[in-house]
Order: sequence, then structure tokens, then C-alpha cells
Amino acid sequence: MDFIGLIPNGCIVIMTNNPTKLCSYFPVQWRADTATLGSGISLYHKLKTSGFSYIDSLKTNLPFVFAFRKGSGVAINQTFGLAQADKVDVLFGIPGKELSGNIFSDKFGPAKKWNDLHWRGKSLDTPDTDSVAVEVYGVMANGNTDFLATVRPATDTTLAWVNATTYPYIKLKMQSSDSTKGTAQQLKYWRINATYLPEGAVAPNIVFNMKDSVDQGEKIDFKLAFKNISLANFDSLLKVTFIITDRNNVPHTIIIPKRKALVSGDTLIISYQIDTKDYPGNNTLFVDVNPNNDQPEQYHFNNVLYKNFFVRADVYNPLLDVTLDGVHIINKDIVSAKPHILANRKA
Repeated sequence: MDFIGLIPNGCIVIMTNNPTKLCSYFPVQWRADTATLGSGISLYHKLKTSGFSYIDSLKTNLPFVFAFRKGSGVAINQTFGLAQADKVDVLFGIPGKELSGNIFSDKFGPAKKWNDLHWRGKSLDTPDTDSVAVEVYGVMANGNTDFLATVRPATDTTLAWVNATTYPYIKLKMQSSDSTKGTAQQLKYWRINATYLPEGAVAPNIVFNMKDSVDQGEKIDFKLAFKNISLANFDSLLKVTFIITDRNNVPHTIIIPKRKALVSGDTLIISYQIDTKDYPGNNTLFVDVNPNNDQPEQYHFNNVLYKNFFVRADVYNPLLDVTLDGVHIINKDIVSAKPHILANRKA
């Protein structure tokens, strides 16, 4: 009780107990200390006035967590276990004020060319006592980040000077401080205009056709859609990688002609007839559109397709029974100039 009294007002106090160490003194006994300490003076009353409104429920050896701000009289958290052996895992936030803070954006990009930055915010105070700045960071393809500029007090500025080849991505950081009232600038939005890269994705929901089990020698009619799902156009014809890996784990690359350059929202169909005569057993087809970033694109993970297929091998030999004028001949036999030849397939 005396220790709690020494804690300065405004401090956060978190209390817990160790119910595995059995005790016989509970809040009802703590309250009885008023008989010797005076009216309203006990550990019970100290915790009750601090916001521990559930203290009267603590009548057995149960684990608890109690958190409060000294002097507020309001609990931040009151949590009890249901049994003595319970592990009480508590997560709670502590309200408070800081004089400064930061907001970070995710990555913008990748872009072909950076144009401008626009952002808007609002102060909670009248008059406005906030100090706000937006920092611009360039992010390289390998993830390295460089500080580029601080934007203050402008809310609209050009980014045309940023080299998109060096920095295909940009991140933003808002620094907000208020030394008077400790209230943060309320960010409404930040926006970067740029010429962004195109983005395509395989689209089996539009077109996909392929048997996964056939007889050897049967042709597999393969079709797959690929769609430009971005607002930017692909610059040139799209390259396609088409590889069949056979049962011996040997890859067979099949040349597929380049396909049309996709404008925004357009779709192309990749089609090929797979001759299965050389692929008995289990096989895997791999299709990759725009491989190795042949044209700059936002993402590549959605450009690929793997598909397993099985070819039932032809294990029967094509045996024929051949006679000339009704006779089976052997090597160097003499036959007529115009024999009657009969060929029968033997089962």
C-alpha cells in the first residue's frame, strides 16, 4: 500500500500475482486492516480507488492482471484466470500523448517515370500548432533505400527529378510534431502520380484448356489466357517460355512465337498442340509469360503456370503377318512380278 502511494501520478502501474504460491490473505482480509490503520486506509481501498472494480471477485487463488494510470481512478485492464493453473496472457493498449511521431507509407511503384507528389492533412487544433514535413525515399530494385528530399511546407511538388531507373520505387515518411498540445496531424491522403509499368497475369478463369491424362500419341490441345490487368500498355510483343519436363526430369523447351503487345485490359490466348508420343509417364508443363523480365513489369509471380499431365504408354508391339500369294517368304526367296500381298495385324 505504501509502495503504491510513492508512485508519481501519471505513471502506468501493472500488477499481477503468483497463484501457485498458496496464500490465505485475500481482499476481504486486506480491507480489515482499517481496524488498525484507520477508516479507508488499506491495500484494498488503495486498489479499489485506483480502478480495480473487480477486486471483490478475488476470493481464491486465481491469477489476475490489473493495470491502471496512477491518479486517474480508472482501470486500463482487469483480467482474471478461470483456474489457479491458468496462464493469463494479456494484451492491451495504453492511451497517452507524444509530442512527435511518424507515419510510413508502403512502396509506390515500380514506375517508368516519376511525376508528382500530392498530400493533404488536417490539424485537430485551432489555431494550428502542428509542424509537418514529408520525406521522400528512393528504393532501388535490390531493396536499398536512399533519402532524397524533404517536402515542407508544400503539399504539391514535382518528382520528375527522381530517376526511375535508379529508384523504381518510392516510399514516404510523414514527420508530425506538436509541442503545445501533443495532437498529431491527421493525414487524409498522399498520392504519387507516375508512369507506371504494365502488369499482366495468367487468367485460367477466362480461358484454360488441357487434358491431364491421355494415351501416348494423342495430341493435347493446350490453351491459356494472359491478361493485362493494369492501366499501362506493354511496349512490344510478349515472349513466352514453354517447357515440358519428362518422367526422367529432362526438360524439353518448345519454341512458342512471341505474342501481341497487350494494351490495358486486353487478353491474349497462348495455344499449342502437345504431341505426346515422346512423353510417356508423368510430365510437368511450365509456362512463363514475359520470362526474365523481358519487358519491365510490376510483378512476375502471377505470370507462370505449372501443370502435371500423365501419358499412358503404348506397350503393345505392332506385329504384322505378311504373305505373298498366300506364302510366308524368307530372305532371297523368288516371288512373282505381281504377287498378291496380304498383311494382317496380329493381336
